[in-house]
Amino acid sequence: MVDAHQKIRMKYRPLLLQCSVQHYDWGKVGAQSIIAQITGRASEAKPFAELWMGAHPKAPALAEWNGKLTALQHIVKSNPGEILGEKVAARWAEIPFLFKILSIAEPLSIQLHPNKEEAQKLHARDAQNYPDQNHKPEVAIALTSIELLYGLQSAAHLKKVLTEYPEIQSLVPSVRADHPHFSAQVFEGVLRSDPLAYERSVLALASRLEKSPGSRKNADTWFLRAKATFGPQDKGLLCFYLMNLCEIPAGKAIFTGPHIPHAYLSGEIVECMANSDNVVRAGLTTKFQDQETLFRLLDATVHAPTLIEPQRVGSAPGRDLFELPSDEFQVERISAAGEFKFDLSSVAIAICIKGECALKCEEGIQQLTAGSIVLFPAALKSCIFVNTDGLLFIASVPNKA
Repeated sequence: MVDAHQKIRMKYRPLLLQCSVQHYDWGKVGAQSIIAQITGRASEAKPFAELWMGAHPKAPALAEWNGKLTALQHIVKSNPGEILGEKVAARWAEIPFLFKILSIAEPLSIQLHPNKEEAQKLHARDAQNYPDQNHKPEVAIALTSIELLYGLQSAAHLKKVLTEYPEIQSLVPSVRADHPHFSAQVFEGVLRSDPLAYERSVLALASRLEKSPGSRKNADTWFLRAKATFGPQDKGLLCFYLMNLCEIPAGKAIFTGPHIPHAYLSGEIVECMANSDNVVRAGLTTKFQDQETLFRLLDATVHAPTLIEPQRVGSAPGRDLFELPSDEFQVERISAAGEFKFDLSSVAIAICIKGECALKCEEGIQQLTAGSIVLFPAALKSCIFVNTDGLLFIASVPNKA
């Protein structure tokens, strides 16, 4: 006969997760994608864009629970305090973060995210295109060097761009150079411009650039590449000149709060965000676009991302924390051999990106290899990673929450 204490120990063990892949068009194909590699699907000739690790109802993870595969949100709902931790259960009643890997071959949409109050209003107005009521602050940790568009160009820089690119200037002839919101006015003016005039400007610019390939800038290369993908009518094409084109080196991170326009262009990242799929889009996509909402929410004061450096946890190297301005999530990285203890005050999810490590807890020792994804219920209290040559990322709720 099994006593109650043994039942608890058996029930609240680390849960191996089966997680969903999103096959969006912009994902890397087959073996080119780290997602396909670690999920054992490298031979499949289709795009592997996002791996979702969490309990969002659009694509919840599955875990074995009471002898059958169960969606993670149902496991949480039936055992909120033990899975989430009492504080997290009282505040959110769900896993408050969504953990992802992105594998990017083509540009994502020009987009921004609403704050929580705005998300509630958008969901009430249009639940199909704004599927939840939550905000979506997010961190992107570069596994490889990544390129992205982030924030609007400063007024001074954008004035130089318009001088150099008269094809863009022709779309916004009435915007005054001394306008206090010059960058936002140009951005909105270009995206609102007459479709025929816009297409003529795009074709004229493309023709000019194609005649002088040796003098192209990075923005020119991206513009031509996106034109070939999305066609000359897409209003996101000229955003390569209106927004900051940035590169984030591997190992660094950026945080994106509400209202900041951005678009990832290439590379592979570990991403963590509040548990939401709310996206306001305005170009470089065939998905639903909502330019008017984007213009209304746009923050034109942010002109470049701030790099986040991971901070060492403890005295030994190999364990680092990406500390973020978020109540819902933080991310830790294990990148060196050693033994690392984690105290669990709330739910956590870990993924082994490459290599191997062992996981020790009261239930025994479990081996993790590339692609292993594990949820740690708060009731476990602690666990130990014994790392040999693995690269692991762990998302959890900050203690401040």
